[in-house]
Amino acid sequence: MKSKLITKTEAQRFLSGLVVQKLEQIEEERYYEPDAPTPEKWRQRYLEERSRAVASRLVAARGRAAELLPEDIAELGKSGFSEQDLPCVRKEVAALKAEIGTPEYEASSRAMAEADLGRPDCDALALRAVASLRLVAQAEALERFDRQKVASP
Repeated sequence: MKSKLITKTEAQRFLSGLVVQKLEQIEEERYYEPDAPTPEKWRQRYLEERSRAVASRLVAARGRAAELLPEDIAELGKSGFSEQDLPCVRKEVAALKAEIGTPEYEASSRAMAEADLGRPDCDALALRAVASLRLVAQAEALERFDRQKVASP
């Protein structure tokens, strides 16, 4: 039986649940994270998280073909990324592309599709949609839990 498309309603519900899970995960990680010993170490953590959020959105949209295009670089510049920050974004894009290509990532996406969406027999397109939603959830959670914001989510 061929999988039906994931509806917008299903996607929104799935995404909302994933964002909550990711926010809880970030909150726990931050709780146990040692204080940054220097402003430079804090900035590095901040840059890595911002880069991961950007990379997550790029990979969610473009899959394994994701890379920083000139227009992406221009947008990143408008949002405060410097030329020196771009290697961090590229590193995160490469790491996510490698991660989504693993059998483990596919298996966990398949398990999520079955458990959270009630779709035990996902085709490749549905699995790609689930993987994309997982990345968008990661980006949204990181953006909501921005280190520069004083208040928590």
